[in-house]
Amino acid sequence: MPVLTIYPYLLENTWVFDDPRTALKEEAFVLGMTEMISRLVKAKDIRNARQGFAMHFSEQPFQGFDAELTWQGSDHSQVVAGRDGSASKVSGNWYTGMVAGQKMRGWLCAALGLYFHEAPPRLFVKTEPLPDGVDPIWRVSRNDAMAVRFVSAPKQQTMKLRSIVIALEDNRRIILDHEGGLAVEVLASPETGWCPDTNAQVSDADVAGLLSQAIALTGKLRSRMRSHRARTAMNC
Repeated sequence: MPVLTIYPYLLENTWVFDDPRTALKEEAFVLGMTEMISRLVKAKDIRNARQGFAMHFSEQPFQGFDAELTWQGSDHSQVVAGRDGSASKVSGNWYTGMVAGQKMRGWLCAALGLYFHEAPPRLFVKTEPLPDGVDPIWRVSRNDAMAVRFVSAPKQQTMKLRSIVIALEDNRRIILDHEGGLAVEVLASPETGWCPDTNAQVSDADVAGLLSQAIALTGKLRSRMRSHRARTAMNC
């Protein structure tokens, strides 16, 4: 079996690839495979990998392979989200293996059948920088009639933070809205609750504290979103 080569590139946060030989356009690596690829290209220190790199693969060992993946089983009912928010049921195969010193598990969709008659018991993979003169992008529209895609890269979801509220020690609170505006409210009483404090002065220390807490909160939100994505992938 010859060694095959594709040229993945990063689309938002998902590795995808084009292959005019099989008419694939923006075919996505999902459910653990994007994480595998990211770990591998980082370990190999492939510069500008997000713009494209070479991935060689075969069902037989070959000189200098980076990872060996072992087939774990087929899955004929995997639900995969698309870029337009829809979801589709796609068949595929699960593989596991050591990737740059860490055991990882990922799923390959039915596009695997365009390269092999059946899911190989083992897959050997090697990554290298993009060769000179190679364009990883097939210059056709993703909606072109000749383009095929089994799995789309999920659309990146962003969270818009409307405001951050910081409580001060003197029964005041500062509100920073998403446009950068500052407001101050005072707790008049437990019955009346918070109301605008038109006479309040916001000190430089208040603002500095607000900004530092906003930065910390942003980091926590990003961490929670990453954890949510990881749990979602594990539960799929």
